[in-house]
Amino acid sequence: MGFKECQFCHQFFPSDLPQDDTCSRCRSEIDRERKTVRAYLEKHQGASIMEINLATKVPIKAIQRLIETGALSFK
Repeated sequence: MGFKECQFCHQFFPSDLPQDDTCSRCRSEIDRERKTVRAYLEKHQGASIMEINLATKVPIKAIQRLIETGALSFK
């Protein structure tokens, strides 16, 4: 088992998977943010990133990252 550096918090974590680049703590936080934003968008379709940020307290950078990685999409 090797160690990798988390792309978000830069802490080292044990990993066997080549595609694994996020530690479990950051992965949990990202998942929580994704669920929070999706729940908000279900009730407020067409909301802007700023509106989502103000209502959910999820950081704008995190919302943008969710969009860039395909975990969240605006239709």
